[in-house]
Amino acid sequence: MLKGRPTKISDVSTAKTGKHGAAKCMFVGVDIFNDRKIEETYGSGDNMDVPNLGRKEYQLIDIDDDGIVSMMDPDSGDMKEDLNLPSGTDRCDSLAKDIQAAWEEGKGDIMVTVIAACGEEQIYGFKITNAN
Repeated sequence: MLKGRPTKISDVSTAKTGKHGAAKCMFVGVDIFNDRKIEETYGSGDNMDVPNLGRKEYQLIDIDDDGIVSMMDPDSGDMKEDLNLPSGTDRCDSLAKDIQAAWEEGKGDIMVTVIAACGEEQIYGFKITNAN
């Protein structure tokens, strides 16, 4: 967690111990939901929070005109209809376009990967199964 956001750490550098205390560690990470770069400094003896990341696959059932996705949990059969196609970054926009294209072409069953952390959920990827 950097600045209260779940991140994937991409770089860590350490400054030498000074005369006024412990060494400092500079962390650089990328927010897992919006791909923004985040930097934060901690003392070398400080504890950091680690987000509990969940990943679940759902079968895509429908995409409405507003981009709201209907999915089914293949294990329980429960429906999930509270997520939109991803948007806001180049990666998300490209993923949404690819999912929409695969859906419109009817290539087969589409399994959507949803990640969850810190009370947020987002579609993160997809794969086509039982291709026609």
